[in-house]
Amino acid sequence: LGLQVKRPEILRFAQNDSFAIMIDNQLNMAIESARAAAEREDFATAVETQERVVMQVRVQAQTDEELVTLSAQMFNLADYYTGVERFDDAIRLLEEVVALDERMSLPDAESDRQTLEQARRLAVMTPDERKRWYANTPAGLPTATAMPDEMTQLLNQLDGVDAVDRAE
Repeated sequence: LGLQVKRPEILRFAQNDSFAIMIDNQLNMAIESARAAAEREDFATAVETQERVVMQVRVQAQTDEELVTLSAQMFNLADYYTGVERFDDAIRLLEEVVALDERMSLPDAESDRQTLEQARRLAVMTPDERKRWYANTPAGLPTATAMPDEMTQLLNQLDGVDAVDRAE
């Protein structure tokens, strides 16, 4: 009749590709949902959604690209943890992020290390100190990546100075 029979391994491959695309779409939707919740300052929902994202990415992460994705998603979750004042969880994740960054020689290792230090500083602040800190951030959001305008300006100035000049 002229019909070709597809070999089972080709069908299985095609099914796995479709499944991977479906998982990626679901993952992207969850990531966007967590981000939208955080933008609404609904950090509890952002945390709940992002925890599922990180759990899924952890299961899949094997290649360098997938490990970079894992690092980014753990970073986001750590940021959301600070929004609900789960500083120990945020610090634990950021330590893991920095370790992954360093192991893979990622360019954002230093900025992630700075965020880790910021989370550590937030963890030891009193609630009143944190409230004052957040009041000075550009968006007024309680996250480890949000810094007061004055601090942001100083860091931006330092970014423009090379390491030798900074040491002096």
